[in-house]
Amino acid sequence: MTMFRILMSTALVGALASCAGPMNRAPGGGGSYAAPEPAPIPAASAGDEAGLKNFVQSFRSRALSSGVSAATYDRAMRIARYNPDVIRLDRKQAEFSRPVWLYLDSAVSDSRIDTGREKAARFNSTLSAIEARYGVPREIVLAVWGMESNFGANRGKMQIIPSLATLAYDGRRGEMFQKQLIASLKILQAGDVDPENMLGSWAGAMGHTQFMPTSYLEYAVDFTGDGRRDIWSDDPTDALASTAAYLARSGWRRGEAWGGGGRLPGTGRGVTGAASTQRCAILSAERIGGW
Repeated sequence: MTMFRILMSTALVGALASCAGPMNRAPGGGGSYAAPEPAPIPAASAGDEAGLKNFVQSFRSRALSSGVSAATYDRAMRIARYNPDVIRLDRKQAEFSRPVWLYLDSAVSDSRIDTGREKAARFNSTLSAIEARYGVPREIVLAVWGMESNFGANRGKMQIIPSLATLAYDGRRGEMFQKQLIASLKILQAGDVDPENMLGSWAGAMGHTQFMPTSYLEYAVDFTGDGRRDIWSDDPTDALASTAAYLARSGWRRGEAWGGGGRLPGTGRGVTGAASTQRCAILSAERIGGW
């Protein structure tokens, strides 16, 4: 999750605010995870493959000194491959090349709002329990979910280890992605997921609300009590609870108004007095939902 996308997700809040009434009981926690087929990795040049192989060998000592076991490292890095698609997407960064209003148009589409209302009803009990524990309104959690993965529809199908290994080796921000790679290895070591099923975006964002590995390590919770912090499952419970935990620990104030006069975690400013991007999100929320 990025603060930009959290700010954009406020554009959904007004439209979803009427969806909080008691309706259907949410499915039970946990649940099996039928992993989707990972996206294929295109062929890379011999030079790129050799370079990544050398990187994997040299990076091992740093990972082990950071607390990753040799068994975890060797098991995970068996699937590390150079992914040209990841580098292409890293160079493109299309999400931030569009004007904010075009971004908002898709963020608050009728279909997304309708889906949000259906999810609010389906997971009413889960959202109530999460709100009671963390004090973050369900509308905010739903809005982040809608922005980050269209309510779980777009969680990403790229294997995280090959993607992060590629970016750590050949990306524009190698040091940052090396830290993310180590964090992803620690997630595997904790047993929350296996390497093949640790899927997400090309940049390493994972699950229903697109946690980066370092954020996952700090904020993810096992809300279902099944022993795993499972943000990848078709059941979004752990992901939604982890999102609320993230916001609560980032400065969300329990019981504080979240409408037009609310404050954004980490900004110290009222929403209506914030920067232009933040203001656009609030204006959009007022336009579609009204406060």
